[in-house]
Amino acid sequence: DDFKASVAMAGLADGVSVEELFSHANTGGSTELDYTEFLAVALQEMHMEKEDLCLQAFCLIDKDKDGNITVADLKKAFRNSSNDQMQQLSSEEVQEMLCEADADGDGVVNFADFINMFSRRP
Repeated sequence: DDFKASVAMAGLADGVSVEELFSHANTGGSTELDYTEFLAVALQEMHMEKEDLCLQAFCLIDKDKDGNITVADLKKAFRNSSNDQMQQLSSEEVQEMLCEADADGDGVVNFADFINMFSRRP
């Protein structure tokens, strides 16, 4: 019952039964979930939510839906921005931004590059 209340309070039970969460999280096999097991479930859920938000943002920029963000995609996104500074970026500046995010050096930003960019620590 405590687990059900904690899951509901944390908002972790969307579309998944509490029993499923408990069995997945309970790596020790006991009838109780320890704090570490609960934290593991909560952190995994937060990671999945972050990845979902990143995917939504990625799809907004990837206008041609080819799975890659190109200089053209970025320029188009910046032109449609309400931020004056973003609208005025030169092609060279946009290319530089893309290169910074392009972790695998293939000239485009794929979703893995995009996630990696947001995972970096300043």
